[in-house]
Amino acid sequence: MIVLQAEQWSRIGGALFLAAGASESNAARVTKALIDSSLTGHDSHGVIRFVQYTRAIEAGQLDPSAQPEVIKETTCTSLVDCKWTFGQVGAEICIKKAMSQAKETGIAISGLIHAHHIGRVGEYTEMAHEAGLIGIVLVGGFRSAGGANSGVAPFGGTRPVIGTNPISIGLPANALPPVMMDFATSAVAGGKISLCRANGAPLPEGCILDKDGKPTTNAEDFYNGGILLPVGGHKGYGLAVAIELLTQALTGSDQATGNEALGGSYRRTGSTYIAIDPGVFRPAADYASAADATLRRIKDVPPAIGFEEVLIPGEPERRCRARRSVEGISLPDSSWESLQALATKYLIDIASVVA
Repeated sequence: MIVLQAEQWSRIGGALFLAAGASESNAARVTKALIDSSLTGHDSHGVIRFVQYTRAIEAGQLDPSAQPEVIKETTCTSLVDCKWTFGQVGAEICIKKAMSQAKETGIAISGLIHAHHIGRVGEYTEMAHEAGLIGIVLVGGFRSAGGANSGVAPFGGTRPVIGTNPISIGLPANALPPVMMDFATSAVAGGKISLCRANGAPLPEGCILDKDGKPTTNAEDFYNGGILLPVGGHKGYGLAVAIELLTQALTGSDQATGNEALGGSYRRTGSTYIAIDPGVFRPAADYASAADATLRRIKDVPPAIGFEEVLIPGEPERRCRARRSVEGISLPDSSWESLQALATKYLIDIASVVA
């Protein structure tokens, strides 16, 4: 296990993506996003993706220098074509467009198409609540995480047909910290499986089936035709279906155009970004007071056996960021070896970069 500070990871990621052909702005944006994911404890969407994204560039699936474009816009809507570059670049444009419009209209929505992986979904709702707005982000249309046949089976089904379809909601408060939830509607996110695979660790029970439909905790079984299960049975399945329609069907990402290689397994993924002004129905200050009262009521609940306190959604990420900002970010040995090999290929001396 290698441990480096965020600034060291930033220099590695920036050097690698630039060497692979990214524009300076795109390289800086995606590197920052991946590091932030690791800082918040979402390692599956963090620096471990340096290698995956670079290999996607090499495979012609990701255009590292393209610039996203707003292709359709009204006073409260916008549709962004990511031009097959890093999804984090286009996603930031989407949430910021929705935020800007929501300040004028009360509520706004943006859609993103033709995008590679957008990373940690909670990053974008955090952008909203940090600006005093409510943010909602949905991602759907992706059903091939880890392999051509992998995905999530519908409740009661035996064949994968939808993706992990994550959702994130961020809500500001006043004196108390904001709320941020971010989770996949599958029992486990595809990136978490990749992380378990890299660490040689088993998955929790009830997350996946092998290619024969039998329960398993071996991450390798997922990459050999395995199937993800929805979280919470029929409830998670219902949420996943709604997200599929609110993203892929709504944005038109199912009609991906251009070279078939572009986008790779993310080719028909769509994402939707909603921003809401907390003052849309009542004075924003009244909303903030009510939010604080609600959160205090929740925090005052005595902890159950085995717990030290009741946490508000988003607290684990904030605490992890504070800790890792000091202790550093780790990467499994196998992933570090892959990263070193890729750096050597691009004539990058990692030792001198991180010194």
